Amino acid sequence: MAEQFRKYNISALALTAQTPDTIRKNAISQLKNGEINFLCVVDLFNEGIDIPQIDTIMFLRPTESLTVFLQQLGRGLRLHEDKDYLTILDFIGQAHKKFNYEIKFRALLGRSSKSVEQEIKSSFPSLPSGCVIEMERQAQSYVLDNIRQALTHANKPILVGRIASFENETGLKLTLENFIDHHRLELDDIYKKSSWSRLCILAGVREDFNTPDEAILSKGLRRFCHNNSSPQLVKLKFVLSGNHGNSVLRDLPDETRLLLTMFCFSIWNNKPPGQSLEENIDRLKNNPALFDEAVELISLLARRSETVVHKVDFLTEKDYSPTTMYKDYALDENTFHWQSQSTTSDTSPTGQRYIHHLKKKSHVFLFVREQKKINNLACPYNFIGPATYVRHSGSRPMSIVWHLKYPMPARLFRSTMRLATAQKGIFSL
Repeated sequence: MAEQFRKYNISALALTAQTPDTIRKNAISQLKNGEINFLCVVDLFNEGIDIPQIDTIMFLRPTESLTVFLQQLGRGLRLHEDKDYLTILDFIGQAHKKFNYEIKFRALLGRSSKSVEQEIKSSFPSLPSGCVIEMERQAQSYVLDNIRQALTHANKPILVGRIASFENETGLKLTLENFIDHHRLELDDIYKKSSWSRLCILAGVREDFNTPDEAILSKGLRRFCHNNSSPQLVKLKFVLSGNHGNSVLRDLPDETRLLLTMFCFSIWNNKPPGQSLEENIDRLKNNPALFDEAVELISLLARRSETVVHKVDFLTEKDYSPTTMYKDYALDENTFHWQSQSTTSDTSPTGQRYIHHLKKKSHVFLFVREQKKINNLACPYNFIGPATYVRHSGSRPMSIVWHLKYPMPARLFRSTMRLATAQKGIFSL
């Protein structure tokens, strides 16, 4: 590659792991000083390199390690006063049939509520401000085909194989958290296939078990993965991890019993088998492998929760409709624009209740979600908290501005600001 650059009068040097240190240091100095344009390296400078002047990176060989991929990318992310942006040219995908675009883009995007396929189709709206991924139409088509094939091929046997070889390949202890972190997977990548316990048994790394409710509980674990309320998760773990008999459960505060009830509805897929909370918890414990996995999952979710949770006295809003699709978006972190049902006028009893809800002692709570479904699984709502009326305009429908008691979480705020620009959304009140 260095020879090709020099052939076209572009100064370049080639370095490998066998290159003496003195030559390496001199090459780095030449690059920093602008005496050469490119360093072509093999098995070098993945980490610990400090050349802030780097403004272009070219990927010329495949790697299945996301850690190495991100380290290589990071070589160009240092800030420098003479560098306005970093250009990344990736020449690997088409040259390597097994190259998986999906996991690479997921690593770049971080936590996004959209699938990688959706991000590509909509020009990567979840990237941080100032970051751009540009794809020509033909390249986009190629990448999308690659992702669809990768998703097709990423079947249960492949996942099981990765679990079986995990400790030998990584030197890490096999845990659910270590596995998804190393492979940059989401929890749903695991649970849409099966429970973690069953996958480990198929991989031959755990002893088999036979529990009566495995099918329904495996689906229930998947449903529960959305929970990000740290206080609730910590309390759940404490109650479920202790030796709490039925007599103790009956003595728990109403708030804790309500939390356990919600947990049972999630884990039993809205069909708890027993008539009481105690019966449903006992039934779960009769499936010891999946009960232990539920506790492990709760612990993992609690450690990963980044959401600030405020204590709110929860009341029910009777007029809520989960299918509303109106012009709903954040104006700023503390103010939300919401559009009522199309039949609601400002003079109707419902409209008046919205306007004068404080006088009428009616409470308004805001729940939002960005999409209805991801991977055929209904998306959870985020509870934003209490809201108070500020002003309104129009009638049938009414456009109401609400003041939020607590600032909207930053991730949701960014998402709703994008919706404000497009003037559309699927946020519900």
